[in-house]
Amino acid sequence: VSSAPAGEAGASHAVEIDAEQVSEPARLSEDQVTELPEPTRSQTEIIRLVLEAMEERGVNQTFICGRLALSPVYFSMWLKEKQMPARKKSLYASACEMCVGD
Repeated sequence: VSSAPAGEAGASHAVEIDAEQVSEPARLSEDQVTELPEPTRSQTEIIRLVLEAMEERGVNQTFICGRLALSPVYFSMWLKEKQMPARKKSLYASACEMCVGD
């Protein structure tokens, strides 16, 4: 799973996430929080990419949620394409799309 800095969707800078190197969830300070771009792929396609990346790298939903500062409950709902607030659904899609890269 990789992530590009916010505002650089499609940028070639990708950071590999190594489960062994992460001990604490990512936390952003107020000055680091920026708006995410709208997702460019469908939720179904992003979910497929996320699940593939999780399997390839041997990480679980808890790891992804900690790394991206997502709610485990909403992440699970998003992965199962359950009903949730539209804005939250879009934010989860954007964060996950940026995480899996191109």
